Amino acid sequence: METPSRETERETVIQFGECRYCGQQYSFEGLSEMSEEEKTTIATSKCDCEEAIEETQRLDSVNLAKSNAKELLGKYQFLEEFIAFIEPIAQKKLDQVQVKIENVTVTMKLSNNRIKITKKVTDSNTLEA
Repeated sequence: METPSRETERETVIQFGECRYCGQQYSFEGLSEMSEEEKTTIATSKCDCEEAIEETQRLDSVNLAKSNAKELLGKYQFLEEFIAFIEPIAQKKLDQVQVKIENVTVTMKLSNNRIKITKKVTDSNTLEA
């Protein structure tokens, strides 16, 4: 039986963090080398204050939008650039982003606090005689 090497073995310990909004402290199991920001992020995700709940919902929406964008636009070269606009849309720093390339138009906007991505493909055929 092989013993795990020190390099692959990661120690988990009880960590403490506080909500970035209300200061409530939370304990959780985490890696021993976690940064303070990582601890704060986990504690905030566990908190039930209004601001923490809003942040958690926004982050969930952002992650789902990234997944949706990859599914909808996976074959297009502008995917990574388009994904970079998801966070500013979620934070309401931008109202809308629209990309037009050849016969494809992709629009992203916030609708009812959800990130909506729409892809339209225009196909036109012209024949002349």
